[in-house]
Amino acid sequence: ACHGAEGQGMAVFPKLAGRSSDYIVDRLTTYKNRGTVGAMSSTMWAQAAMLSEEEIDTIGRFIGETLND
Repeated sequence: ACHGAEGQGMAVFPKLAGRSSDYIVDRLTTYKNRGTVGAMSSTMWAQAAMLSEEEIDTIGRFIGETLND
């Protein structure tokens, strides 16, 4: 919901559409480890902390394959 139904981004939440699977996996892994990549990083810490590595890979593949048309 935060990034938009099509991954187009909304307000302060960045666009996900067009991002590679590797990019998404890297960002989610960084957030899971409470890393900072921008001003809104802390918003993602709790969501990413709940994800397993397998779930992060699945999300990365989904976004990389589905939102990159």
